[in-house]
Amino acid sequence: MNIRVWRWLSVLSGLALGGVLLAGIVMWQTQSRPVASTPLAALAPARQAAGDGAPAQDAATPSPAAADFMSPLPMPSPVSARPPDAPPFCTFGGEAPAETAPAPSILDKFVFSEPTVVLTDEVGSDILGWLPGSNQLFIVRYHPDRPLRVIETWDAVTSKIRRLATQTFLGGRPFWVDAAGVVAYRETEILDKQSGQYRANLWVSTPESDEVTQVVQDLRQWNVSIGEGGDIVRFSPTPDALAPLPEAIQRAFIETVIPADLSTLLYSKYAWEVPEGHRPKEFSVVRSPNGRLFALYANPYLYLYDTSLQSICEVTLGESPLRFPLMVQWSPDGQILAMITANTPPGALVRSPQIILLNVITGEQKQPRVEGDPVGISWGPDSRHLLIMSRLDKEQWRPIDKLFLMDAWLDKTRLLFPDQIWGGGSRFEVSDVAWSPNGQEVAIKCPRLDEKEGIMIEDRICLSSVKTDR
Repeated sequence: MNIRVWRWLSVLSGLALGGVLLAGIVMWQTQSRPVASTPLAALAPARQAAGDGAPAQDAATPSPAAADFMSPLPMPSPVSARPPDAPPFCTFGGEAPAETAPAPSILDKFVFSEPTVVLTDEVGSDILGWLPGSNQLFIVRYHPDRPLRVIETWDAVTSKIRRLATQTFLGGRPFWVDAAGVVAYRETEILDKQSGQYRANLWVSTPESDEVTQVVQDLRQWNVSIGEGGDIVRFSPTPDALAPLPEAIQRAFIETVIPADLSTLLYSKYAWEVPEGHRPKEFSVVRSPNGRLFALYANPYLYLYDTSLQSICEVTLGESPLRFPLMVQWSPDGQILAMITANTPPGALVRSPQIILLNVITGEQKQPRVEGDPVGISWGPDSRHLLIMSRLDKEQWRPIDKLFLMDAWLDKTRLLFPDQIWGGGSRFEVSDVAWSPNGQEVAIKCPRLDEKEGIMIEDRICLSSVKTDR
């Protein structure tokens, strides 16, 4: 990587790591481990009144297996009380399909061509995904001398690059708003360096006219979460009392108001006080492809909101200790939520990543076994097959990542490109792999690293063509 950018990243990383390490040590000493909730049961969530049937099992109720296990460690302190006005746990009204013979695996029918380098950069780049229904790869590339990144698209047919906007390092992940044909991104405005006060402003850039507009100043005062694809979500138990959003944001975004108080949704799940810097202030938001459901997630929360029923419910993932999503992707048919999850509290350094597949029709949760620690996921267009980038090991400072193809129906995996080592280069809360909407191309981060020190010499993006031999 260019030495000037490497120094920028080293300084920023050092400051962040110091704070995280201190908080992690404190929390490790006092961490309580919540026990698993019951299996989920259905999506049309409704509060259970007395006499309406058995209530959902509380997250603090131990399972029989947990009760029988005698741990040599001290008993953890109980989790904090769940507020009475918190949304109910999800129940899922759909029925599982009748038992039939499982469909045969077709993992070996997929043919992936040898990856070809299509983009190179001496500084750094990241894959954000493919624009909906197109051959345009959405990417960011880093400025060689300043803490900036350039938001671009790359055309897989013509190899042309189109510049969309320029953003600072502190702005967070940009996203494409397909309905408006604009790219939206945040910029962090420092108000007071000494006290660390700042505000996040929302900007949109229109590629066709090169127009850049600030649509919201200080997102926090509007109590909103920005969703991938152009959703802006607000929270209020009295939606009619909300002030209208600025006209500029109404033109570019689809507004959804969830009838709940944000502070209630972000209730404390731990018996100890989480440091202020590690408490989430908003949710990451992803709408299902059919438009009906929102997945809202933050550490350590996952909620589903049904736009048709205007109801929200909380999902518990895995078993003790409870897990939460780090990365979320809907299957193209909107039925399965694929997640890379962690099981550690805010600020902890060790995350133990694991894949969980949640069927939002039946409530079934699968935890398929994948070699290594998953770091990236991408659905195929058939809603059955999933690409998983997984970290098997590290040599010196170099990550050893491998790419797997998973059959989500049968929980089977196949190693792709056995001789290829992936991983390394810049990271931006994104996946290192992206399967195109038409299923014919896969984009993969493939940087060239120094074999001894693991420092990136050249960042690269590779492309592999996909065919099925049926």
